[in-house]
Amino acid sequence: MSNRCRAGWLSVLLSLALPLAACDEGRTVPRDAGGDANGRGGGGGNGGSSAGGGRGGTMSNGGAGAGGNASGGSAAGTAGSGGLGGSSGGAAGTGAGGVSGAGGTAGNGAGGSTGGVAGNSAGGRGGSAGSAGSSGASGSAGSAGRGGTSGSAGSSGAAGTTGSAGRGGSGGSGGSAGGTGGCTAGTHMCPSGCLSNTDVASCGTSCTPCVAPTGGGVTCNGTACVTSCPANMKECDGMCIPSGNACSCPSGQHICTGQCVQNTSPLTCGTTSCMACTAPNNAMPTCNGSTCGFTCNSGYHSCAANSCSSNSNVASCGTTSCQPCATPSNGVATCDGTSCGIMCNSSYHNCNGACVSNTDIANCGTTSCQACSPPQHATATCNGTACGFTCNNGYHNCNGACVSNTDINSCGTTSCNACGPPGVTNGVATCDGTSCGVGCVAGYGLCKNGNGTANSCAQMTSDWNAGTPDPWMNNGAAIFSTSTQIRRGTSGASLYFTSFLSGMCGVRLPLCNSVSSMNLQGKTVSFWAYIDTQLPDGCSGNNLAVGISDGNTTPNVASRSNPPIGTWFQLTGTIGTIPSQTAREVQITLNLCDSTANVNVYLDDFSIN
Repeated sequence: MSNRCRAGWLSVLLSLALPLAACDEGRTVPRDAGGDANGRGGGGGNGGSSAGGGRGGTMSNGGAGAGGNASGGSAAGTAGSGGLGGSSGGAAGTGAGGVSGAGGTAGNGAGGSTGGVAGNSAGGRGGSAGSAGSSGASGSAGSAGRGGTSGSAGSSGAAGTTGSAGRGGSGGSGGSAGGTGGCTAGTHMCPSGCLSNTDVASCGTSCTPCVAPTGGGVTCNGTACVTSCPANMKECDGMCIPSGNACSCPSGQHICTGQCVQNTSPLTCGTTSCMACTAPNNAMPTCNGSTCGFTCNSGYHSCAANSCSSNSNVASCGTTSCQPCATPSNGVATCDGTSCGIMCNSSYHNCNGACVSNTDIANCGTTSCQACSPPQHATATCNGTACGFTCNNGYHNCNGACVSNTDINSCGTTSCNACGPPGVTNGVATCDGTSCGVGCVAGYGLCKNGNGTANSCAQMTSDWNAGTPDPWMNNGAAIFSTSTQIRRGTSGASLYFTSFLSGMCGVRLPLCNSVSSMNLQGKTVSFWAYIDTQLPDGCSGNNLAVGISDGNTTPNVASRSNPPIGTWFQLTGTIGTIPSQTAREVQITLNLCDSTANVNVYLDDFSIN
């Protein structure tokens, strides 16, 4: 800024009413007029860097000068300063920022200089910033109003409002508050007004009332509160107490009936209590300095939070337990002072903490806890002293073991002797649960004489893998042998026979001799067959058949009419009623109506089951 601009501002501060020329670098522009009778500020210089504010009027608020427009200069003028407050308490004017240009600075609003009686001096409002320019500087705060010269102090002046920011510039800050008024000598200001310094409700310069001790009084000497107690009493912690009583105690003690007592004493336990601790039966009271407790007498221990129980009490057995001893079935609980025990009723004994019957097979006897171990096929028993066993149904006792009644080594319900040899080839000894008998090995059937005596064992299955047709025989004019060329499976052999110009031919399997027979009723005959030649067209009926003979008749068991050619097929049947039930042989036959045909039949896997 040039020296001429600085001189202009100084003139405004000194005269407050003189017109001021606005300055711009390199040229001078005309100044606006000062404030009018209402205290309105003069306008800012046109195109200058700043404009002076008008002087405040005498009747009301002085207004601030408006900022200069940027019509002539390169920058907008700064806002004028606020007008001087009127003598009757007018508020300071506000300075407005430049309205355009390259970023004018915000104006400063000055506060009123003199507060009116009970009036309010308002701080100047910050000027608005210039628009569309570089950032303008914030307006400074308005100055505070001065207190009134007489009467009650004026209220604080209101702070000036913040100037709004121009585009790119920040707003000016508000003015500070005005000053306060005073009270007469010997009084001071409180929210309710000026109060006496000796009033106990606002002693000294305080607005807080004095507090008297309980049982005593209080006065104010103009500076501080003074408490007092009646004769033979003294103040202690806000109350009047007898002069002989203690007011405070050493660490670890507290006052009881005016005397210092130990915090850990069971008679006055804690930091404030004057009551003696109590203890349950069979105990002594204790104190840890804070709360009461107790210690149980010898032979007792604490239970249920406030009781001492006997160590030998079954309801709390031992030196620490508060749980009752478990009462067993068939007995009672006991306690030896350390641990629980049991005592069993008569005919019972202790096994692993339980009372068990002396006749219990799991704990047989008066002291044993071992289970009885019966032999196989038996049930354990106990007579109250020792273990025993009973054999299951269908078994009997042989030398401490339960053996089957049908066992050939101990046949019957009581015998421990073995059955003798069967006396027949391929025979085996048998037992029906009562007495010994004779049977046959697997694959053989038993032939009996007329009186039911075993006579022989006949072969009931054949696969001819041994390479011989025995015991099969030819039947009629057939030629038969074994073959390994056509057979079932990948190994072994089959039996075959050839019709050889015969109308009926086949093979037979002798079973029983002429004086014996077997009962095959209900059993199943099964075998596989293979026929390699197409049967004559004129033949029909049961071409291939199997029957069981009693020596006189041979009723068919199964048959196949027009059997398939060149493939294995199965023939099965159930044996029905045979005259006299005297089966003596099996016959397999091929029936042809044309005796000139020559047909080969192969058999394999024969069985009667």
